Amino acid sequence: MKKLLILFLIVLLNGCTTKPTETPEYIHIHFTNDFYTFTPMTVDMKPGESLESHYYEPELPGYEFIGWKMLGGSVLNEETILNETTWLFPVFEEKSFKIQFVTNGDTTIEPVSILHTESLILPDYTPEKEGYDFVGWYFDIELTQNADQVTLLTSDITLYGCWTPKMYKLTFYISESTQIEVNFKAGDTVIPYEPLYPQDFIGWVEADSNVLFDFSSMPQRDVIVYMKTESNQN
Repeated sequence: MKKLLILFLIVLLNGCTTKPTETPEYIHIHFTNDFYTFTPMTVDMKPGESLESHYYEPELPGYEFIGWKMLGGSVLNEETILNETTWLFPVFEEKSFKIQFVTNGDTTIEPVSILHTESLILPDYTPEKEGYDFVGWYFDIELTQNADQVTLLTSDITLYGCWTPKMYKLTFYISESTQIEVNFKAGDTVIPYEPLYPQDFIGWVEADSNVLFDFSSMPQRDVIVYMKTESNQN
């Protein structure tokens, strides 16, 4: 019984001499970058102080910064008061960007908008131009920077269409086994082939035509011409 009384007194004395837990002079606020590519930051502040003087707004291309939040919590504001060391995580919203098309052709294409991480499927946006083949889209009006892929945009952009004149085929039909082919563009002047035979050769005509073909301004189509002679001119 005497031993129990002594033990009780020791416990009582220890309880009376225990100091109260002291409030730390500073706490650490860790602004983390989570999985985003910006530099994190840690600040020291007094417990009970608001975030206002320490608020940090990171920049991330293609995203709009919304705010900070504790893990599993809601977005905080600059007036939020913290009393202990805290890890804060960024909240971003992906931005949308507009793409305009200058086709330089006969058709127009309406602007489209895509998110920063989305890609534009360029073959889905192919204009038309009579007498020309579409080469592709370029980022600059001088047509030097090919837009082979459009993704990860950080601003609105304009795409410019590039064209090349269509190539057509001119066939000089001499016989079933002999033809001479020449490539041309619409409007080109072509020097016609001059055969050595037959001796009564007059010129070249298209099928079912008696009018000599005009090679000075080629049409926008393939052409086949046949020999016209004095013996077959009727």
